[in-house]
Amino acid sequence: MNQINLDKILKDANANLPFIAQQLFPGNKYPLASLKRVMRGDALLDSEQLANLALLLNRPIESLYADVWKAEAIRGDASYISFNRGAYKVTLNLNNLLAQVYHEKTLEQELVLSSASVTLKEFFATIDKIIKK
Repeated sequence: MNQINLDKILKDANANLPFIAQQLFPGNKYPLASLKRVMRGDALLDSEQLANLALLLNRPIESLYADVWKAEAIRGDASYISFNRGAYKVTLNLNNLLAQVYHEKTLEQELVLSSASVTLKEFFATIDKIIKK
C-alpha cells in the first residue's frame, strides 16, 4: 500500500495544522491529536480525507504520493511559468529560458538553458541536480 508522508507535506505547505485537523476530522473531539497520529505514522487517512487534504492544499491527489514538480502559475503575458516542489520554486522565463531556483523565497541560483529544444524532463533533471548540491 502506498503511503504519504503527511508530516513533510504539511511542513512544506506551511499548513495551519489546527485548521487542517478540523477539516479532516470534523466529528472528532480532538482533531489535532488525530492529525498528529497520522503525521507520526500511527494512523492512516481514508480516501475521503485524502481527497479533502488535496483540495485544502490545492494539489492533485496523486501529488500527495510523490515528490513531484507542480506547475503553479503563468504570470503576466504568459512568458513566465512557475513550478513548486516542497520548499523549492522555479520560475522559467519562456522567452529567454532563464530559470531562477528559489528555496523558501531565497534565490539560490539562476541558469540559462542552453537549448530551445530542452524537454521539461531534462529541465527538471537539471533543477534536481542543483537542489541536491
